[in-house]
Amino acid sequence: MNNYRGKRIDNGGLVTGWLFICQYDKKCFIISDEYGPNAPETEGAATIARGTYLIEVIPESVGQFTGKQDTGGKDVYAGDIGADGGIVGWNDADAAFLYNHPDDLQSMYECESWLTIAGNATDNPELLEAKE
Repeated sequence: MNNYRGKRIDNGGLVTGWLFICQYDKKCFIISDEYGPNAPETEGAATIARGTYLIEVIPESVGQFTGKQDTGGKDVYAGDIGADGGIVGWNDADAAFLYNHPDDLQSMYECESWLTIAGNATDNPELLEAKE
């Protein structure tokens, strides 16, 4: 399980892993140790240890894993956009991830049986514009 996802600054690809924010310059990095077909390209990534990479990502693209998957089995992250134009986000008042869709605000538990992710706010802002 990976806790965060972000868009790489070097090639625009998405990478998942653990989040590291440099307190000095506020740059964001994902620490990734993925293997197999989802392994990050190592070009442009700093090696921390054998098979573990520190990859700089666009801070606005970082989303935390909600612990849920959509109807297609895809991991759902904060910033993901559903097929109905809603967006996944964190709600401090409820201390929970919520899905803000056009008709209502629902917990991830309430929508897990029907939610289908169409994209994310960083790569597919037009999905949010279509909602407005």
